[in-house]
Amino acid sequence: MYAILGKSSSNEVVKVLKGLGMEDAPVQIVSRGEGPKALEEAARVPTDILILDLEAGPGLGPAVLRYRLKRPDVRIILIAEGKKPGDNDVAAVVQAGVYDVVTDISALDAVLDQAPANLSAAAKWLDPAISLEAGEDVSKTIIKEKIIEKKVPMSQRPVLIAVAGTAPGVGTTSVSLSLAAFLAGQKYRTIYIEAGEPSIEVISGMEVGPEPKPFRSYLDICRDADYMNVIRMRKHEYIVLDLGAVEPEKLIETDADLMVAVLPPVARLARAKAWMSTRVLFVCGEESVLEAISYMKTAAETQDVLMLPYKYRFPNGDKKSSEYCSKILRIILPETKRNKFLGFL
Repeated sequence: MYAILGKSSSNEVVKVLKGLGMEDAPVQIVSRGEGPKALEEAARVPTDILILDLEAGPGLGPAVLRYRLKRPDVRIILIAEGKKPGDNDVAAVVQAGVYDVVTDISALDAVLDQAPANLSAAAKWLDPAISLEAGEDVSKTIIKEKIIEKKVPMSQRPVLIAVAGTAPGVGTTSVSLSLAAFLAGQKYRTIYIEAGEPSIEVISGMEVGPEPKPFRSYLDICRDADYMNVIRMRKHEYIVLDLGAVEPEKLIETDADLMVAVLPPVARLARAKAWMSTRVLFVCGEESVLEAISYMKTAAETQDVLMLPYKYRFPNGDKKSSEYCSKILRIILPETKRNKFLGFL
């Protein structure tokens, strides 16, 4: 048992847990907005049940998806005190596969004693038109048809990789395409989405719009597409979103599974100063940038800064390029593929 609770509901929930003899369960009390970070920390702790308070949001939906990737077998119970169907925050968490929703904390003990809820029980949170109140006969087929496009199954949800440039002209597109080409080369269905300055048409020699087009084997490309719609379509395993040169907030807003910021050459490194306190993965093209950052007294010192040398970026796709790309993508690659490229097998 593990609990992430807001301040207003923490006393009641703790009281219920004590009544069930679970007073030793770890409880993390957080302020509003701290839930996503708390979920990231909770993913490091083995448990069978996680109680999550909606008050710890916003942003819990994507955070739960990331938690599920690391702890797919944990039963998650959402505390949504006083909420009713139609609430967008609850719907976002249900879309992530959380079907136990408690709107009255006094009923929490009963929920804990019951088997985990299923999709039918949670369907009303995704579409208020679906009512599952006692006495109403609602077909499971109708439920599934109504919400199939609203719920993204964890087993099919694409992994989102967002790449941003810390300054113009740092090679955001070449890094993005390098990562996309590497994933496609491993036979993962991958799509590259260009959202920054247009260049993919010149690179590909094709007319590129919002609709995905085949570019290489296992690799589609498109431009100015809504990446959330691409996720919902579930036709790809990996999505590489090329944002171009943007402010740090734009990258963070994507809430991607992997957020990558491309650094400029050392001569222009000062232009990336605004990024140095951002918690993302930095990628640079030359050793001198690594050396320069090591002397900078910033938060970047505690984060990963990895190399993808300019000469090994797209369109180059040799073994050396694959080694660099696999290190960048290591936290989102399946274990066997990751070990293969890191030399563990």
